[in-house]
Amino acid sequence: MTMRMLCVLFILVLGRVAMADTTPGPAALGKPTGTIDTWTFSAGKADGYEVGDRVRFLRGEKVLGEGMVVTVGPATSTALLVGKSSGTPKAGDRVEFLRHRKPLPAYNPTTSPGASAAGAPGGFSSTDWSDVGKIEGMLGDDWMTRNTRTCTVYARKADLKYVKEVVDGLDASAEYNASLMGLSAPTPMTFYFCSLENPAHTHPKFANRLRARTRFAGIALSGLNTTLVNLGDWRSQRHYQPWSVEETCRHEMNHLFAFQVLGTDREKIWGWLYEALAHYAEESIKPAASRLDLAAVKSYMKGYSAKDASFVVLVNERNSDEQEQYRDYDKLLTSIVFFIREKYGSDAVSRLMRGARGKDAADAMQDAFGKSSAGVEADWKAFYGIQ
Repeated sequence: MTMRMLCVLFILVLGRVAMADTTPGPAALGKPTGTIDTWTFSAGKADGYEVGDRVRFLRGEKVLGEGMVVTVGPATSTALLVGKSSGTPKAGDRVEFLRHRKPLPAYNPTTSPGASAAGAPGGFSSTDWSDVGKIEGMLGDDWMTRNTRTCTVYARKADLKYVKEVVDGLDASAEYNASLMGLSAPTPMTFYFCSLENPAHTHPKFANRLRARTRFAGIALSGLNTTLVNLGDWRSQRHYQPWSVEETCRHEMNHLFAFQVLGTDREKIWGWLYEALAHYAEESIKPAASRLDLAAVKSYMKGYSAKDASFVVLVNERNSDEQEQYRDYDKLLTSIVFFIREKYGSDAVSRLMRGARGKDAADAMQDAFGKSSAGVEADWKAFYGIQ
């Protein structure tokens, strides 16, 4: 049974469970249900879980992967595994709550949005979009477009209901990134949402630009003010959930802001700083209950020790297919921005970005923080006690 069929089946059968007043506590993973990629775990309605909740799975302190609750019983729930998994789950692994989420609309690309949109959550209407049909260099002849205050968006007709909530949040992501970066939004920012059947790298319009890069959930293209967002992982044939696509959009939009000051970079600073800033921005879209804060980052970093714990190495490893599960890069890269804001001031990021125009990145960092890039990295290690 496919992921798409599973989502449709469970969501059609199950209704919304009332949201708990308290954050659900940890639980223990049980056994596989017999349905592909689904596992039981020892918690349910009484513990505050509801359909659509996002959870993660840990063995000791190692995060194995993330999942979504698709059925809820009084004391037993079933989790549908989604996203990456760095190991095979087994009974007894710890399950931790990440965020509440309303049940997702059934994703059915074969259904015309015009026929089903009227009853969709949030009062979605396809009149929000204009039909452009064929776009030169893009696969498919059913493209639709919509303008928000800050963005121009393109999506396939069958995906409109699926991306509605994501598109509705783009302006809020622009406001957040403008505040963090101290820069105006480079409007209009263009977003192409690419279906699982035709991921971004298969479209001739961007093939030369992407070359061998095919692994991404989203990618921002410098010089084009454009972001390509995949709605699914073509390698595993799994659709991403809308909350994951929202995070991807805020992450990639941060890159569009940062690209405005892209300049000379003799010490290769931009690579690691761009990823750190984007991960920090992505974190901000999560509900408060599952959002990292400085205390959580410090707790994670406590005792972290590695001779190769450098900013450049972290980003190079993160971008490597062979090593992408080696560390928890989200936390490690986010720790850089938490440190910068704590050490050099809450406006440190915007100070750096505004002052970087026309300068080499190393000179801009020296001016903003009074430290060289090597000095900033040394301060980061001292701040978290990295030996």
